[in-house]
Amino acid sequence: MKKHLLFTMVFLAATSVFGQIRFVDNVLSANQVSRTNDVVYGKNYTVLYGDIDPTTAGNQFKLEDLKMDVY
Repeated sequence: MKKHLLFTMVFLAATSVFGQIRFVDNVLSANQVSRTNDVVYGKNYTVLYGDIDPTTAGNQFKLEDLKMDVY
């Protein structure tokens, strides 16, 4: 039983060490990938800008486009 457990532990440790190589090698070259910048996929209100108009009382929100890059 101990030999089987030891073999299983060594096998799992060895496979986890060699299993991460796939993220090191490039799968596609640069000329096989195209990118589209700033594709609008939604809108959201934000308060990160603080008071946009200081003459208006209360919190002010700005409606922003949510953008993404599509590969």
